[in-house]
Amino acid sequence: MLRVIEGEQTALGAEDEPRRFYVELMLMRAQMRLGREFYRVGDRDAGKAHFIAPAEAHLPEVRDSLIDRGLERVAERIEDLADAARETDSLIDVQDLYATTRMAIRRTQREVEPSLREDAGFQGQVLLAMSERAVRQFEAAVEDEGEVVDQLAWCVSRVYARHGERLLDTFEGLLPMSDEARSAELVDSHQRFVDLWPGRTPPERLNTISADLRAVLEAMAELIEVDGG
Repeated sequence: MLRVIEGEQTALGAEDEPRRFYVELMLMRAQMRLGREFYRVGDRDAGKAHFIAPAEAHLPEVRDSLIDRGLERVAERIEDLADAARETDSLIDVQDLYATTRMAIRRTQREVEPSLREDAGFQGQVLLAMSERAVRQFEAAVEDEGEVVDQLAWCVSRVYARHGERLLDTFEGLLPMSDEARSAELVDSHQRFVDLWPGRTPPERLNTISADLRAVLEAMAELIEVDGG
C-alpha cells in the first residue's frame, strides 16, 4: 500500500489555510489521475491504492476546512471512493464515483476566494508546496545509492511533480505576472524538475538524487519569491 507521508506539519495561520487547502485538493486529483492510469494498464492493486490515497493521505489535512466551509458532502464522496476501491479491483465498478469525486474536488478548489486563488504569489506557493511534496515522496522511495525501494511512492512523487504542469497551464501568464522572462524561466525550471523523473516506470537504480531535485526546487523558489510569492 501507499506510504502515507503526512502534510506540512506546521501550525496554520489564517493566511496559510487556503494554500494548504488548495494544495491538498490538487494532490488528491493527482493521486486519482495516477490511479486511473494504473487501472488502465492492468495494475489493479496500484489503481486501488491511489483511489484510496485521497482519503488516507490528504483528507485528514483538510477535513476541518471542508467542514468549516459546509462541504461535509465532499469529504463523504472522497471516503465513498476509497471504500468502493477497497471492495473491488474493477475500474468499471468505481468509475462513476471517480468522475463525481473528481468534479467535486475541482469545484471545491473554487471555494478559495478568486482574488486569492488567481494571485501570482498564492499560485507560486502552491506550486512550490506541490513540488516539495514530490521531493519528499521521492526521498521515501529512493535510497542514497539511487535504488528504488518503494515503487508506489516513486510513482506518487512523479505524478505530484507532473501535476504542477497543470497548474502552470491553468495560470499561464500569472506566475509571475511582472516579468515575462522570469515567467518563462520558471516554466523551464519546472520542466527540468519534471524531467528528473525518467519515464512512467522507475529503473532499478536512478542517476537522480534528492539533492538534484532540491537544487531545482530552490531555483524555482527564488524566481517566485522575487515576485513576492
